[in-house]
Amino acid sequence: MTYTSIPVLYVEVLAAGGRKRAGTVSELRSILLHYWPVTEGPAFINALVTCQEVLDGSKPAEKAREAFLWAASEAEIAVSEG
Repeated sequence: MTYTSIPVLYVEVLAAGGRKRAGTVSELRSILLHYWPVTEGPAFINALVTCQEVLDGSKPAEKAREAFLWAASEAEIAVSEG
């Protein structure tokens, strides 16, 4: 497992046509940028920033996963663990 790998999440996003799988921080970031139903809100912004910080090597991958889950809660998006 690389430092950007995370325990797998399955995210229900309508813009993606259903369920998306994320097993890396890059995949979390991609879902936020391309499929997220809202592009505002403190948890969404924090998740984007945290993903970038992980990719830059300044935070552990688990922080991005945590931030992503908060953003999903804020946007009322269903997430399940793989």
